[in-house]
Amino acid sequence: MDDELREAKDPLLIQLKCDQLRFDGTPHLIIRKRADGVSLPLGIPGIQVDRGTESFQQVEKHLVHAIEFVEGKHSERHWGFDSSVIPFLFTHEARKSRAMQFVRQERGKCSFLLFQTIPDLGLLHHFPRPEHYDRNYQYKEGEPVLPANIHIFANPWQRVGHSDFYVNTFDEKGST
Repeated sequence: MDDELREAKDPLLIQLKCDQLRFDGTPHLIIRKRADGVSLPLGIPGIQVDRGTESFQQVEKHLVHAIEFVEGKHSERHWGFDSSVIPFLFTHEARKSRAMQFVRQERGKCSFLLFQTIPDLGLLHHFPRPEHYDRNYQYKEGEPVLPANIHIFANPWQRVGHSDFYVNTFDEKGST
């Protein structure tokens, strides 16, 4: 990170060629150690979350900006990430499929954009409380019962033209 970025009013605002970009969330670096002790860093500069509240043209704009961000090596310049992925979370499967089709039409394939659908917890009658606060929490065989697609780190992320990617293992095979 350079001095200009440290002193910026908004260090999360990225200047692209013709526009500016700010991801949802903040940058994170996940480091996984291989069995041989080598550390593998993976940067996540932020995420994009689509709850279906904006036009699909806006989603397309986010996708184009994310591609420019990675290909322009902004992760390296801003945060020192050697490699990065950008997760796109959707609450509607159809919008996720449409986004992936857009990337397929524009690029053919893309390994660094990750796509997953999760339930829209904001639409529930009340936001789910952590299991240790909720007396009515459901358990099965001593384990809390959660929707299967809520485990975003252990579930596979889809990629356009590539095998699924698991954030918990940094590869195409999740943990068992």
